[in-house]
Amino acid sequence: MPPDGRQRRRENLVERLFCRALDLDGFGQSEERVMFYYEKALRLCPEHLMSLVNLGTIYFGRRQFVVALEYYDRAIQTNPYYGLAHFNYASTLDELGRREEALTSYQQAIYLGHTDAYYNLALLYQGTKRWMEAVACWQAYIKADPLSMWAVVARRELQLIRGKILVKPVLSETAEVQFGGCNEIRFGKK
Repeated sequence: MPPDGRQRRRENLVERLFCRALDLDGFGQSEERVMFYYEKALRLCPEHLMSLVNLGTIYFGRRQFVVALEYYDRAIQTNPYYGLAHFNYASTLDELGRREEALTSYQQAIYLGHTDAYYNLALLYQGTKRWMEAVACWQAYIKADPLSMWAVVARRELQLIRGKILVKPVLSETAEVQFGGCNEIRFGKK
């Protein structure tokens, strides 16, 4: 059933408020002023996805991670198929030191097509010395985004990891390492 005139006017107002917030943000206005318009949009439409995500991003930038997490969680509840909300949620969990939860949320973001999550997931794996998982994520990131400046960083990180693994002392006669589907590298005696 098509929305009635009153509902359409409300939806149009919400969109105008959201666009006003975007414009103010783009022109470098104060965060308080930008937030005012997002919050006003949310008072009219509590499930306005982009206002939820953008407010979460403002709070993330302010390092108010618990508040940011609440906005991202609301965004996910509004649309569980929106990969950016899962990515932002994961990044916030990561900042809070909740690594295992972050890992799951990054994987969900990837599943939903948000390939930038490979980058953060690779960093998370590197930080926990899970080298093979990190290599696989760096490779997937480079495949998804081969030309960006971030791909240059990803290639550098891949080389650093490979260097760490290659210079490890041999603890047994043979040790095998596999790089996410690449050829096997053998250490030690044959």
